[in-house]
Amino acid sequence: MKYIRSFYNEKLHIILDNFSPHKKVEVVLWYRENTIELVFLPTNASWLNLIECHFTALRKFAIRNSNYQNHKELGSDIRRYFIWQNENCGDEKLERIENGINFS
Repeated sequence: MKYIRSFYNEKLHIILDNFSPHKKVEVVLWYRENTIELVFLPTNASWLNLIECHFTALRKFAIRNSNYQNHKELGSDIRRYFIWQNENCGDEKLERIENGINFS
């Protein structure tokens, strides 16, 4: 979140699921101090979070069959994947993977 916060000066609205670490006191205080509003999805409604469809492709292209030595290395590859994904957002193969998820 510090990385994302560094790109924007205005108030941010972050959509989150109800995973308990998102609601820890120190996390909530950090968001308040950094002008970020947390918006929680209803319980059992991950299908409402449009980012969910991108996780399958992320796992397939950046995480599956990997052996990262640390979180920094993993984060670097995830950022590299996002850059690649944004440059190839019209790619049919990528869209089929992202749209092939069934949340029912």
